[in-house]
Amino acid sequence: MKDIINRIGSKNLIKLAIILIVVVICIVGFSLIYYNFFYQKSFEEIEAIMEQASKEYYSENENKLPKVIGESTEIDVNTLVNGDYMRSVADYLKNEDIACKASVRVTNVDNKYRFNPLLDCGRYHKYEFISDYIKKHTTIVTERDGLYQVGENLLFRGEKINNYVSFAGSKWRIIRIENNKLILIYSGRLERRIWDDRFNVERKGIYGINNYSLSRIRDYLGNLYNGKSFMQTNDKLLLSNFTLQAGKVGENDDDHSGDLAKSSPLSNQYIGLITVYDFMNASLDGSCKVASNQSCSNYNYLADYDYSYWTLTGNKDTTHEVFVVSSEDGLFLKSASSNAFVRPVIAISDDAIYVSGNGTKKKPYVFK
Repeated sequence: MKDIINRIGSKNLIKLAIILIVVVICIVGFSLIYYNFFYQKSFEEIEAIMEQASKEYYSENENKLPKVIGESTEIDVNTLVNGDYMRSVADYLKNEDIACKASVRVTNVDNKYRFNPLLDCGRYHKYEFISDYIKKHTTIVTERDGLYQVGENLLFRGEKINNYVSFAGSKWRIIRIENNKLILIYSGRLERRIWDDRFNVERKGIYGINNYSLSRIRDYLGNLYNGKSFMQTNDKLLLSNFTLQAGKVGENDDDHSGDLAKSSPLSNQYIGLITVYDFMNASLDGSCKVASNQSCSNYNYLADYDYSYWTLTGNKDTTHEVFVVSSEDGLFLKSASSNAFVRPVIAISDDAIYVSGNGTKKKPYVFK
């Protein structure tokens, strides 16, 4: 190395180093100029710019953020452009033939904020909400397996249903579409848990109390939601608050309408369990007349599992029993202090954007 330096000369070496530095600066400078002024950005890159620009805008205008959980507001890209938070979409595309409408929807998700860029460039690039995609590509049926219109909601009913979703690294199944939100149930199973283990005065023992709002299972689900092992922070931003219907049902009651369950609503929830009326409505067996009918497990994808799992519905005729789902017995009652598996229920935001999939087990719906 010393011989090389002696042959070149220290002065020449300094000149060479300066030339090299100038060349590097020129390359970097020209690259930045090209990337910022001549490079045509992809639609995905533009969406990322829109999202970042809206975050910067709201960091300086926090008073304009939605304050109520579940509430949304929308900012037009022109506002971001006029405020020098980004350039126009046309500047990024470098193509005068492409006309776009662009905005960012901001939603309060449990007092955190989701920024959802909505970029519509016609045939070149277009977003579609997952609920709209499913409605457009799924036929509404009145018999056999499929998607049914029941009141204002769309319900999946039957045994062989293409209602699979891939979310947060796991598979889920769509129970219903409610107010354009997807109500999902975890397709796998989490650990076996007691529903509640409090002392029951009427039973004079540790039988638990079948009040979901005060139950141990609700505490467990809350910890699951607040932790990071089940869902990451970005996953949670795709969730929506929804109402859990925690009213009690008797084993000889028909609650297809959900009227009994809806007698005790819990609003602004982010995680829960299925109800008796969810299970009864998923069955296509006409003899599923009351909660305790074993036939309710027939032609029912929610019963297509070889293990028992909890609902959130307590028995209105006792203070300690809760309905459990079984593939063989349908809905049956167990003491709240017993063990069964947990399959959480969540709601996906009404502006989640379709990415891919057709709802089959091999190609579940994917959204962002």
